Amino acid sequence: MKTMLAVLFLALALPTALLADGDQEQARRAYEAGEIVSLGKVLDAVEANFEGEVIEVELEEEGGKWIYEVELLMRDGRVIELTYDAATVELRTDGPRIEAARKKR
Repeated sequence: MKTMLAVLFLALALPTALLADGDQEQARRAYEAGEIVSLGKVLDAVEANFEGEVIEVELEEEGGKWIYEVELLMRDGRVIELTYDAATVELRTDGPRIEAARKKR
């Protein structure tokens, strides 16, 4: 429950809370310019599509593009990493481990 509260708190904050101090201003400008979506939107996408508990989220810039990296702790103890495009919330990760973590519909 504590983890979920921490995640909910982070979901309400700007994504810059997840960055090192030197990167916060750059991420804040990207958010305000509409270049990236809020953390809440990414967490909504994770919750809607995947089993497991979010244990870590990072916002990073790679090659001029922002990405969210989300680590999920699965029920069997495995940790998987999901990578989302921070502008579109498009999942950029695939593979059998990712597919096994998807919610069954």
